[in-house]
Amino acid sequence: MTPQATSEQGPSAPRKLAAISAAAGVLGAFAVVAIRQLSGGVVHVDLFPSDTLFVIDIIERIAAGQVPHVDFAMHVGSLPYVLAALSGAPTPAEGFLVAQTAFTATCLLIGLWVWHRRLDNLSGPLLLIFILVLGQTLAMPTNSELSLGLFYNRWSWALALLFVCQTLLPAKDKTAPWPDGALAGLIAFMLLTTKITFFVGLLPAALFCTVYRGQWREIGAGLVVFALLALA
Repeated sequence: MTPQATSEQGPSAPRKLAAISAAAGVLGAFAVVAIRQLSGGVVHVDLFPSDTLFVIDIIERIAAGQVPHVDFAMHVGSLPYVLAALSGAPTPAEGFLVAQTAFTATCLLIGLWVWHRRLDNLSGPLLLIFILVLGQTLAMPTNSELSLGLFYNRWSWALALLFVCQTLLPAKDKTAPWPDGALAGLIAFMLLTTKITFFVGLLPAALFCTVYRGQWREIGAGLVVFALLALA
């Protein structure tokens, strides 16, 4: 091995160690928060009580067998409520906490892939931190009072960050077009079924960037995954 090769490879080990440590720290913080939220107790709702009742009512309707947008009207997507209803939790509120934990865990896993494919070791951990805060918090950004209401805005912002990074930013290489496209389709479907306004607002930019770069395999994989999820 030449001295030049040694000098090029030397600094990579500390960077990799720092990246692994940052990822482990965020995932560890998520585990602590999730265990604390799922360990039982009482959540005192201080803000948006009417919207919280709206959340609980939808979860109870789905658990009873009603179909969102068919048996009753909704102004947002049904994905979060379906997750809560299918969680098997004894109460709607506990089901919501299970759904929120599952959502955040999924987004963090997606975030790790986005980091690996598109981000550096500074922006990658920041993305994971934003996802953790947006996905798992029970408070509004401008208010420290607890609330289950308007959670879909937080979830949508987390998905929007992932969608923008996955579709607008170029990959570091062209070795994984099919997984990249499939993941973009998954994020798009989750965004659509959480809050459609975010999906409609970001889709044109995503399509423009991917078409401009000629990422036809990514587009094809994304469309297949999106269609399969929509038909499921």
